[in-house]
Amino acid sequence: MKQEINAYLENVRKEIIGQMSSRDLNASGGTSGSMRSEASDTGGQLYGASHIYYLIKGRKPGKMPPIEPIRKWIESRGLEISPWAIAKSIALKGTLIYQGRKQGLDIQEAVEKHKQEFIDSIAKSMANKIKSSILGGFKQAQAALQ
Repeated sequence: MKQEINAYLENVRKEIIGQMSSRDLNASGGTSGSMRSEASDTGGQLYGASHIYYLIKGRKPGKMPPIEPIRKWIESRGLEISPWAIAKSIALKGTLIYQGRKQGLDIQEAVEKHKQEFIDSIAKSMANKIKSSILGGFKQAQAALQ
């Protein structure tokens, strides 16, 4: 079961990274590079940088965001603009995602897109385990009769 869970999480991770790229939310690749998954036989987790939240919901107006990440973002895009001006604009208006002027990540969409494939892989795996168990029982019974 761990293998199926891991495959599902990997598909979701790739889908989210694809959204980052197609929605122009992946300036340097650092956020997509931070994503990883962990699976066990009973479940799994998908991890990413804490600021991924802002790629989903955006940042509301209020306090000024930290300047350094904005400076790195500007640098990675090759822009000639003041990081302070961007931070001030975010503090006053929020990010474009928050304002609804830019599409953010849709984690639910990524999860749903691969859900049926995951369910099918779990069903197939369980059917194979049951089949093996039944066949093993028949073989033991047959050996006992001989």
